[in-house]
Amino acid sequence: MKRFLAVVTRPADVDPEILARHKDYLQALLDRGSLLLSGPFGEAPGGAYLLRAADQAVAQAIVKSDPMLLDPRAEIVLREWVIRLDAMEARA
Repeated sequence: MKRFLAVVTRPADVDPEILARHKDYLQALLDRGSLLLSGPFGEAPGGAYLLRAADQAVAQAIVKSDPMLLDPRAEIVLREWVIRLDAMEARA
């Protein structure tokens, strides 16, 4: 499986309902094993999440289904991330 980093840019005044649906969506991804990490940025609205997917097309489909994109001002940039060093895996 490959890893993909999704970087979310959103306005500070995003609708709370969209934000709640986004969080629920990420939880569902975590529950099914597609999401590895997620969290908001400390200094600005938005955040990032790390996906596990077979390929770019699968990862892109996951991102396109993110309810955050219901706000037309939101944007999610997806990049394949080839991780060379991973402290979490090294401890496992």
